[in-house]
Amino acid sequence: MPKSSKKKKEKTADFSKAKLKLGKGKQQATNATDTSYKARSIALPTQSITVEKDDGEPTTKRNLTLDDLLTHMKHYNAATRKDAIFGLRELLSANPDLIIPSLSTLINGCTRIVGDDDVSVRKSMLGFLEWLFSRVPAVKLAPHTNILMLFITSSLSHIYPEIRIDAIRFLDIMLEFVPEVVVGGWVGWNVAGYSAADGNDHKDTQGSGSNGAQHGQRVLEGYLALLNLRSRQATSANDTAPASSLSSVVLSSTSKLILLKSLSSFLRISLSGSQDASESPSTEQAAWYLASSFSSGQAYRTFIQLLEPIRTASVHSSSCPKPTFVSWQPQVDPFGVQEFDGGEVFMETFELGDVHLAGLESWKLDELVGLESILESYQSVGAGALIIVADLACTLHPILLATFLDTAPTVFGPQSQTPSSGIQVLDVNVELVCAVGEIAKELYGAILRNSADLSADTRSTVSENLRGLLGHMSPYFPFGVDELYQRDLKSEQLLQGLNLSYCELTSLLVLASEASASLKGKAKAANEKLTAQAQRVAEYVVKALKGELVSISQPMGQALSAGAYTSLLPTIWSLINQPHGDPGQVRPLHDPNISRTVLQAALEHYSRTGFSSAVKKTAAEFIARLFLLQSEPQYQGFFRISSGTYGLEFTEWITSLPRTVWELGPGHPGASEVILLFLLRSLQRRFSFLKANWSTEVQKRFALYFNVDHPTRGHILGPFTKLTTPSLRRLALDVAVSFRGSSATETEEQDKLENAVQKAVTGTEVEAYWREIQASFASRL
Repeated sequence: MPKSSKKKKEKTADFSKAKLKLGKGKQQATNATDTSYKARSIALPTQSITVEKDDGEPTTKRNLTLDDLLTHMKHYNAATRKDAIFGLRELLSANPDLIIPSLSTLINGCTRIVGDDDVSVRKSMLGFLEWLFSRVPAVKLAPHTNILMLFITSSLSHIYPEIRIDAIRFLDIMLEFVPEVVVGGWVGWNVAGYSAADGNDHKDTQGSGSNGAQHGQRVLEGYLALLNLRSRQATSANDTAPASSLSSVVLSSTSKLILLKSLSSFLRISLSGSQDASESPSTEQAAWYLASSFSSGQAYRTFIQLLEPIRTASVHSSSCPKPTFVSWQPQVDPFGVQEFDGGEVFMETFELGDVHLAGLESWKLDELVGLESILESYQSVGAGALIIVADLACTLHPILLATFLDTAPTVFGPQSQTPSSGIQVLDVNVELVCAVGEIAKELYGAILRNSADLSADTRSTVSENLRGLLGHMSPYFPFGVDELYQRDLKSEQLLQGLNLSYCELTSLLVLASEASASLKGKAKAANEKLTAQAQRVAEYVVKALKGELVSISQPMGQALSAGAYTSLLPTIWSLINQPHGDPGQVRPLHDPNISRTVLQAALEHYSRTGFSSAVKKTAAEFIARLFLLQSEPQYQGFFRISSGTYGLEFTEWITSLPRTVWELGPGHPGASEVILLFLLRSLQRRFSFLKANWSTEVQKRFALYFNVDHPTRGHILGPFTKLTTPSLRRLALDVAVSFRGSSATETEEQDKLENAVQKAVTGTEVEAYWREIQASFASRL
């Protein structure tokens, strides 16, 4: 029986409780692990008295140096990494002189945080980089950003969608502070600078930024991958390439908005060279809509330069360290002849404009032998870049159309018109719709402005895609005007920008449409549809110019800003540059009443605009260019001014300019300069549609700009004496002396004007200049 009792004890052993004995303490379990340790000493190297600290090295409140903070940014704990980023900002804020010397170390330390797994750490790094880059000049920042761009483009294809979206936010910061680094390397970079007709203004399409880095193509591929798209170029180059690993990812509305807004900024910077949407473009870019009305690109650029001032100019290239200065010359030359003894030197080494080929700084006669072939190669590069942009537009067309169709009913549909209490805050769908309009404007604008460089098939495909997009947008145009509730200010500004984008895209189609009377079938139906769209755009433009666009927040109408007016100029030109009375020319808009209404609205808008408004200069320049077009021998547009058509309106406009210059005074030199240049060019030319005595009226009023003869107070000096710019003073004197050569029968008014000028210049630094140009005219007449 002993064996049986042994088994019973074993069965009950697992469930028996050990009896505790008084004073013995709790017994350890049989399977307990011994965690005790023994050591002869404990080493604390960071607190050792043997380590010598540099008391002069800057530290944070936690006594951490720059090296300590950079080390903590590699810590495994997310809170420690986040605290290290805050510590960097604290340290550099207190010691800003550390930023430039430590810039390379700082950026190298920040690169790994771009793809950090913790969202709070990435958010802290976004704020830190934006703060840091705002304190560093772009020239010093660009050489250190290549490694950061590599980490950002790598994060665009990260396995976690949150990291991919944050990589877009990092890209936005780079686009804000170092845009050339981001867009450099994409073949479509600054395609607006190309003109295959004349090879003007060629840009480097192979890269930009420091060390020849080329990130633009990788960035664009990252954008397309996030949108589940692949460019046709990439598909044709590698037809067997596997599908993108992100093809199953569906973006939320917020994530898609971040992506599309960033893509819009990328395209705006790369295609037009403008970093900010509100930034004023150059004169040639702003007047692009006039280029197709000239027989050659050279004639167009010559016309653009008519209203550009001639000052002391530096003729140099980016590789030439020392500029060559050319003395300023009077702009008065009624006979078209410059005397050799007037100080102008013709034996000189001239630069080749803005064309920098093969790193050459200047050109000699023997170096120009192969120039034609070189320019032809650059023209082919420009045309190739335009084809790439057209391919991108075709690739993005489905996503743009789908996004608009998904969001437009929510923004503009009947359910959105339900009145509610309070102001409606900015909605994600509103921003998505406006982002689609911005991307379409940048892409199709860059293509159709140079559509002559494309093949007929490519041009037809691009036009059809744009027609389709505008066809779906048309039912909602004008956007956000007739609504029952008030939107916030940001939403109203975005919707106004969408209206302007729609108008510009419509004008692009009108300007690029075929002028043919033999359209049939689908082509004729599409042309009729475009006609209806253009008429609605014309009504919107007239209301905008008259200030009749009302909303809940602005029931009395809203005035156009300078940027909005500039965006409307292509539309205004497309509406007034239409053939009338020619049965062989059928354009989308052929109603002369609409053209006259739009032009009259533009002239009235100029008259109503105050002299202190930023729109005044742009409006004056636009009308002045319409005026000067009539005397251009290589102008081939349909818009014409005659004594019976618009002649009276333009005569009244030009006779009102002296009063405008008087009102502008010394506070608005830019607008005054444009008007004075226009008066000078007008006196150098002949216009048959003006009244015979127009120069007499202008002389009478222009004399008040220099001196006013008051009946009781005597002579009072005019705004001319308050001008602070010497070149502007000389320009005004050029205009005054040019009246002497304009007509030989107005000697009385000319004498009054010259007497007023003499009183204004007596004792000033321009008195000698006035005598010189008077003597020059007297010797030539």
